[in-house]
Amino acid sequence: MSDIETLKLGRAVREFDSVHKNLKELEDKHGPNSPQVLELLSDMVERLSAQQGNELFVNALRSRIQKLQTAV
Repeated sequence: MSDIETLKLGRAVREFDSVHKNLKELEDKHGPNSPQVLELLSDMVERLSAQQGNELFVNALRSRIQKLQTAV
């Protein structure tokens, strides 16, 4: 793995950790099926879709969004 790939991976991990923390706070405050959680997940899909190499994470988020939309 090159230095650039390592830096990109580190940035992705930090971003994931930040989003996970925000997501957990929103779920605790508003519930797991809240519009706020859905909005955060949708925003993440948009941002990560624009970056190359995030396909697995984006697909996981889209799956979670579909489950939330059918649960509401």
